[in-house]
Amino acid sequence: MRSHPDWYYERYDEIFGVHTPGDRFRESARLIEEIAPLEGRSVQEIGAGTGSLARALLASSPASLELVDDDPTAVTMLEAAFAGDAKVSVRQGDGFDGSWTQFYDRVVATYSIILQDVDSHGLKTRIRTLASRLHHDGVVVFEWIDATVSAEVFRDGIQTIVWEAGDSKLHVSSHYGEGTMQIAYGGTIDGRPVDYSVRLLGISQPEMDSLCREAAPAGSVLGTRLMDQEGRRRLTFIRMPDG
Repeated sequence: MRSHPDWYYERYDEIFGVHTPGDRFRESARLIEEIAPLEGRSVQEIGAGTGSLARALLASSPASLELVDDDPTAVTMLEAAFAGDAKVSVRQGDGFDGSWTQFYDRVVATYSIILQDVDSHGLKTRIRTLASRLHHDGVVVFEWIDATVSAEVFRDGIQTIVWEAGDSKLHVSSHYGEGTMQIAYGGTIDGRPVDYSVRLLGISQPEMDSLCREAAPAGSVLGTRLMDQEGRRRLTFIRMPDG
């Protein structure tokens, strides 16, 4: 079960610039809407976290939006944030569990799909699981990190101050090596020391092309869209065929 520290939930929108110009969640939602329109469709988001992407997805008027997270703190926040919205349901559990029986028109998984200890085989299994959850002509959308770009940009490591407010300061150290992006958060927030890290799987574009063919042989890749200027973060879209 993933469990982020308290500050991650309490200050996330403020620290990471959510709801401001350049908000990456609105940009992600725009890319999704461009390739796989959501209006009138049933949508499931895996790893919904604080609900930042969910809010952006709702602007596209889906018929329904199911938010899934395995972290109980996130689930509590999501239930409070979307209480009263008849379109939204919240579910706690492993979104990559293959035993789920409900089907959707769109399934969206951002960086949760490459988080922590997943390897390329595990990623393939996760993509296959999400694709099997689609109605005919449905689309699965997932985020991944390009290994080639990451190795060039982060090989020697980069440290950046991402947020300062009063006595609080958060810095991020990013390093790529041996197929993994290591992201470490440090500093202090409200007088509390920050010591938190995550690992993200990196994979090259040719490897991803092969992995998609193996994970969803009956599907078709609609395309991949860049999510940042470096071309490191990417969204891939796979459509499953008509029945």
